[in-house]
Amino acid sequence: MRSTPAYATQHGRRWRASYAIAATVVLLATVAGVAVAQAGPPVTPPPTTAFDNIQTSFQAGASTWLARLSGIAQRLFITLGTLEFTVSGLLWTLRRDNLDEVAARFLLKFIVLSFMLTLITAFGYWVPPLVNSFAEAGERAIGAGLLSPSTIVDTGISLAGRILGAVKWLGVMELPVWITTGLFAAFTAFVIELAYVVIAAMVLLTWIEGFIALGGGVLFLGFAASRWSAAYTENFLNYVVSIGIRIFVLYLVVGIGMSVTNDMLPIIADERALASDLTPLGQVLGMGIVFAIVAVRVPLAVAGRVTAQHSFGLAQALRSL
Repeated sequence: MRSTPAYATQHGRRWRASYAIAATVVLLATVAGVAVAQAGPPVTPPPTTAFDNIQTSFQAGASTWLARLSGIAQRLFITLGTLEFTVSGLLWTLRRDNLDEVAARFLLKFIVLSFMLTLITAFGYWVPPLVNSFAEAGERAIGAGLLSPSTIVDTGISLAGRILGAVKWLGVMELPVWITTGLFAAFTAFVIELAYVVIAAMVLLTWIEGFIALGGGVLFLGFAASRWSAAYTENFLNYVVSIGIRIFVLYLVVGIGMSVTNDMLPIIADERALASDLTPLGQVLGMGIVFAIVAVRVPLAVAGRVTAQHSFGLAQALRSL
């Protein structure tokens, strides 16, 4: 058995160490509170531009891809179209169809392929407006301008900054309350900022997909000339429509989420009350998590439902002619 005096000495050392740590923490918190109070109102950070710069880079790159790939897509289309007419001619000959029927089918196939070749040539005039119209519809629905990814990130930074602003009132509080409230405030600020970064990333990712489809997608229209490869073109067109739907739904979700964010600002406006009551922090934390989940799941779900099992019938039309 250990002796009582030795145990009491060791126990006393632990308590003295705990008191020293607690005193240090309280002193640092008090100094931080005084420093923040003397510094005056927080300085507004400069607007974030990194996300917008990424979006602009992909948009600029997409314009160069379209000019370089249009010729390749046209040559691919002509090659596959020649193969399609050759195979169709052999089938018409083997079936011994009469000349009138062969001429009618040839004319119909020629009209269909000529229309698709026209779409390749005028790709930049009809596909970009198809995607941009969804974004314009979303802007009009929420009654706001373009919601850039950097604007969303800045909103998250502003919210997190307001939450962390309550820390300057914690220096005069008891140590257990300081630890509980301070850690929860820091955790809430981190999750809020992370949630808004995820939302901005979803907007950025969707637009990047759109730029890639608009800039490099012309190549997939070149596969429309053959009954064996026309499904690639149909899948691409479905994908373009899916991107447009996702952009539209994202604008609706983000527009409502930003409105809810503005409604939450008065809740965390009183920093003194925020330092002693965890309920507003819990509400803001829950709002940020739900906002991020909705922005990630709902646009994908809606786009998947709308475009599921849809076919433009191009491959079937080529096989039937």
